[in-house]
Amino acid sequence: AFSFARVCLCTHRPSLTSMAPNVDGVFSGKRMPMTDSASVCAGSYADAVQSLKTKLRGALVSAGLASEEKFEVAVFGHGGRDTNLWLAIVEAVATDNELRDKVKVSVFSCSWVDDDWEWVMKYYVERLMADGTVAEGSISFTTMKYHEEVSVTMGRVMGHFYKAHCVVQCEQGVDMFVEPVTGEWLQDNYEDFAVNNACMAFAERSGVPSFLVQTNSDLDLSRGVDGDDVSENVFAGQLQSGAFSIKVEWAQSDCLPEAPPGTLIALAIKLGACPDKRQGFQQLLNFKVEEFASLPNLYAAYIAFSGLQTNALVPVAGALEVIVALVGQGHSLP
Repeated sequence: AFSFARVCLCTHRPSLTSMAPNVDGVFSGKRMPMTDSASVCAGSYADAVQSLKTKLRGALVSAGLASEEKFEVAVFGHGGRDTNLWLAIVEAVATDNELRDKVKVSVFSCSWVDDDWEWVMKYYVERLMADGTVAEGSISFTTMKYHEEVSVTMGRVMGHFYKAHCVVQCEQGVDMFVEPVTGEWLQDNYEDFAVNNACMAFAERSGVPSFLVQTNSDLDLSRGVDGDDVSENVFAGQLQSGAFSIKVEWAQSDCLPEAPPGTLIALAIKLGACPDKRQGFQQLLNFKVEEFASLPNLYAAYIAFSGLQTNALVPVAGALEVIVALVGQGHSLP
């Protein structure tokens, strides 16, 4: 699992014969683990990127490909904010000599019909390729909208598994890990469930690894999801929460037009909802979004880049990662 300031990367657990529970286990009344507990990496963005490098190197060797064949990674977002997490995989590949020229990462966004954030991500991808941050032909971004009959959508999802040697899902929050009946009229819950099922079925059928990158558990824990249950069955007891409860003090609050936020979550929300992103980043973080490339990782840089291109909502997890990145650089915050 991977969190921005709170990140988690882990390996999903297809029910392969060697891992299949016995009859007593199936009818014990206890939930089966959804992940390989030994694979869980709960920590910072940098921790997740490093863990991804290790896991992808191992998967690349196990695939036994010909020297000229690319190792194909198919990444599925569970919505706009979730899809942003694919940048951790891009960064892992782009900054590793063993992976950079041998791996191609293809992401397929999953979002509402009226979402219009995809063009910003496409533009960012073009810049990463143009300036050599990523190897030529090593990444691709495909927009997917959920707006048709379920069979049509799932047919498109299955079509994107073509030639995949590895499957990765991206999840912000933890609603992916609850049964869709808990929100039977929530399209988001159903899509998470359906796409996860398709990814896991393909991984089991094809014998390829299936990874999960996740952040911001607090998003859904605050809505009533059972944190203890999710922690035990998904995160091997390492579910991270409370990242946003940190208190914030202001040395230069006079630069703000109103009372400054008192907690990290309040600051992240205020930055995310600011109607003028350039002004918001400047006032709240003393940072010019034009300098997005100065941030130390691709995710934080993308969040600032999006603020340069549009005034659309910024996810709180993204705002948090920008703040953490600036603190790590010794940036002078207000």
